[in-house]
Amino acid sequence: LGGVSGRLLDDAAVFSLAFRYQPEGPPATRVEEWIPAAYLPVGTPLTGFNARAQELNRIWFMAIRDDMLGALRSQQSPAWLYQFDWDELPKPFDDIFGAAHAFDLPFIFGNFGPSLFANISFTNANAPGRVALSGAMMASLGAFARNGDPNHAALGTAWRPWPARIVFDAAPEAARISSR
Repeated sequence: LGGVSGRLLDDAAVFSLAFRYQPEGPPATRVEEWIPAAYLPVGTPLTGFNARAQELNRIWFMAIRDDMLGALRSQQSPAWLYQFDWDELPKPFDDIFGAAHAFDLPFIFGNFGPSLFANISFTNANAPGRVALSGAMMASLGAFARNGDPNHAALGTAWRPWPARIVFDAAPEAARISSR
């Protein structure tokens, strides 16, 4: 992709901020302190941070994912794919991170306890939706472990095998699960 690096803070600064962050308080940082001006506003088509991150995702991760799932499906069928879209983090982390890589892990394991990630992500306001989403994700993992199929009644939609996928998302007050 070239151009400016997408991050202004080094690891020590990120750790320090996350360690002391109070998610129920007013924002103690701004998106401009994290993301270079060249990528702001984050929602700008083609040049914004989200567009650049999506392009990197398309070129790199989605191609690898599709190759892997195609190979897996050639050896056993069906293969299942989910997309994690939860981005109800408090400001400005909804723009800085959104639904980033591995942010689904607390949802899959139902672990929203104290952590650096929890400090910048989990609030009383987003609890109802994220807990409901976590419950649906854990039930899918359990169904898959029991019978090789992640579908269960609480999903509210059919999870069709790849190349279709289910989208796990939530508003602050409720899970939003859909199929694509």
